[in-house]
Amino acid sequence: MAARFDEDVRSKQWHPFLPANYRVVLQALVARRAPDVRFLEWGSATGVITIMADLLGYEAYGIELDADLVDVARE
Repeated sequence: MAARFDEDVRSKQWHPFLPANYRVVLQALVARRAPDVRFLEWGSATGVITIMADLLGYEAYGIELDADLVDVARE
């Protein structure tokens, strides 16, 4: 998977991974939570932020196209 990622990035087929600032994400999720709120993360990769939202009580969903990352998220 890493070799394919490097090849895709070098061929500029898509933007490389941008890490999230989890502290800022957590603050935003806490500030916006309310009963019956849904959360959708596009490009959820391994699902870390989607899991954070779920643990905070959101009805949380993640969408990821890379099957390898989905497998990691399911572990």
